[in-house]
Amino acid sequence: MQKFLLGLGLTVTTLFGCKTQNLENSNLWEISGNGLEEPSYLLGTIHIGCNLQLPEVVYNTMDKADLLVLEADMDDPAYNQIDPASLMMADNQSLSDFFSEEEEAKVKNFINGFEGLNYERLKHVKPYYTQFALITALLSCDIEGVEVKLMNHLNGSKEIEGLETFDFQNDLFDEIPYKDQARCLLVMAERGEASSREDFYTMVDLYNKQDVQGMYEYTSSDPAIFPLDFLPLILDNRNADWIPKIDKLSKDQSVFYAVGAGHLGGEKGVINLLREAGYTLTPIKK
Repeated sequence: MQKFLLGLGLTVTTLFGCKTQNLENSNLWEISGNGLEEPSYLLGTIHIGCNLQLPEVVYNTMDKADLLVLEADMDDPAYNQIDPASLMMADNQSLSDFFSEEEEAKVKNFINGFEGLNYERLKHVKPYYTQFALITALLSCDIEGVEVKLMNHLNGSKEIEGLETFDFQNDLFDEIPYKDQARCLLVMAERGEASSREDFYTMVDLYNKQDVQGMYEYTSSDPAIFPLDFLPLILDNRNADWIPKIDKLSKDQSVFYAVGAGHLGGEKGVINLLREAGYTLTPIKK
């Protein structure tokens, strides 16, 4: 669930002191060079959305690879086996502990404004899970994610692996203090339902335009997605950890990597880090 938490063809200055980047608009990239006998591929995804547009070249390219590698192995039965106790904040903490009375009233009214959601039932739940529930409630469509579309296309015809484990991902988000997670809920509440919905559809639009740099800048600058002080934890450090894994997996086979599009752009993004490691990254167009 927490995985929600993800260029214009111009030279732009990225945030947090990053160097200028000039990435072509493409969600799909070929990885070659650096001793690879055959190319591998990198796809930027969006984990939850509406009306997602995957061009046929994505499926055709994945069909050529030997292995699909996601951020985590969603084919693992453990993916859907969540211990209810793991959803709750430790020590019986509550959202009330992190807000003033006025702030809590805003968040409470916002949550209660959605059918099926109730502040009193959610106040002891880890805020990033409540955030996911709110985003799901905001969407007036059949929710889908790119990873699921890829897996449905394969229908068990290829092995699926993950760059990370689910335990790692859960522990990762638990490193963000509850008070910082809760601020994301407050940002959403202060923006209101219409604006929050519009913001999310803006991200979907960036994805459908294959605006890799725009996706990076959006996900790394919006405090409603995750606390910006934890950008290195959520994006940069993980990107760096993935490079040696990609290097090892790609040496003996052609691999189709599919990770959140917010991980691709920026100086510390996967595309630039792979180039720094000696690989050639080439956009694959429709």
